[in-house]
Amino acid sequence: MPEDKKYLHPEVYFHVGLGKVASKYLQHSVFPHFRNIHYIPTTRFYRCVPEIRKGKHPSYLVSREFDNQFEAEVTKFAGEFPGAHPIMLLRRHDDWIASQYRRAAKNGFTAPFREFIDLENNSGRFTRASLDFYGKIELLEQLYSHKPLVLIYNDLIKDRWAFLDKISAYCNTTYDRNKVTVRAKHTSYTEKQIRFMQWVSQFIPVKNPDYSKTGIIKFFQRIPVMLYRYPILYAAVLIPKRWLVKGPLIPPEELEKIRVATKEDWEKCLEYLKRN
Repeated sequence: MPEDKKYLHPEVYFHVGLGKVASKYLQHSVFPHFRNIHYIPTTRFYRCVPEIRKGKHPSYLVSREFDNQFEAEVTKFAGEFPGAHPIMLLRRHDDWIASQYRRAAKNGFTAPFREFIDLENNSGRFTRASLDFYGKIELLEQLYSHKPLVLIYNDLIKDRWAFLDKISAYCNTTYDRNKVTVRAKHTSYTEKQIRFMQWVSQFIPVKNPDYSKTGIIKFFQRIPVMLYRYPILYAAVLIPKRWLVKGPLIPPEELEKIRVATKEDWEKCLEYLKRN
């Protein structure tokens, strides 16, 4: 491309999440292999606006998964690029919140599941608003001039290539299947490993601090946390299960409450997919 070439109105595709819905897999194993589209990964999200404004490419794909920050972040981005094409992946509410809790516990969250999300008192790290998935779809439709692409996590499990083909078609691009890794980006840990991490987290600092947005600073901030976390998770394999708290990590009855409470919202999301 000549140096003086500038695209004043590039196409922008915006993957907004949610978290724990194959976001890391897409960001590391799929999006980098899309052809003829400039991919801006999550690590450069907070510098993406000036990068797009430079107009060096005819199209851009931006990826950053949001959970509790969803409304604020997609609204802010729409203020810059209202003509962007949003992409959102969903997972049934109870399955999604269980995965969120396992991640938090693995990272050092020691409180029980009912303190992670308490629908009756609308408290915890996640609240009722976090589970309003259809409201998120409506917000994207209100903020952006292009209809969002909404996909279901289970469809990725059922037919990976059909799922990825939908995203690439929406982004008006193609990709080489031979270059796409089929393995998940992150390892799943056993319930015993997570239980052990929760126990250890009561005594030593294994939680993530508030990391800097500056790459090199963030790298050094993560070192002491990583030195603790992963040896603990792997050492848990040697710990007798009877030493740990008995009972399930996530009580099934708590997940059932969430499934029942969000049944109508999930059905509305599925109906939206049928219409679009």
